[in-house]
Amino acid sequence: VRACVCDVSFYKQAFLFFPLPLLFLIRLDTSPISPTCGCYACKTYSRAYLHHLLNTHEMLAQVLLQLHNIYHFQAFFQEIRRAISESRFTEYREQFERAFDAA
Repeated sequence: VRACVCDVSFYKQAFLFFPLPLLFLIRLDTSPISPTCGCYACKTYSRAYLHHLLNTHEMLAQVLLQLHNIYHFQAFFQEIRRAISESRFTEYREQFERAFDAA
């Protein structure tokens, strides 16, 4: 059994992880939080609703942000494990660093 402990406190600053450039939350935008994300929060709620929750300091906002961030942490670590098992971690790391530096 593998366990991973990661800091999910990013939600306290309303920080979201996106594989693409950050998509700003707009109060009238009824589209999904991140259209390409498969997490429960992005599939179920709109940007406008999350914006409302954040502005009214509803606890659900932090829960949804945390769900989203954990989803991305898990996907990130799954990719790392896959790269290690396929003996291409160095290549994956270099690709990640290039993408990270470009953002």
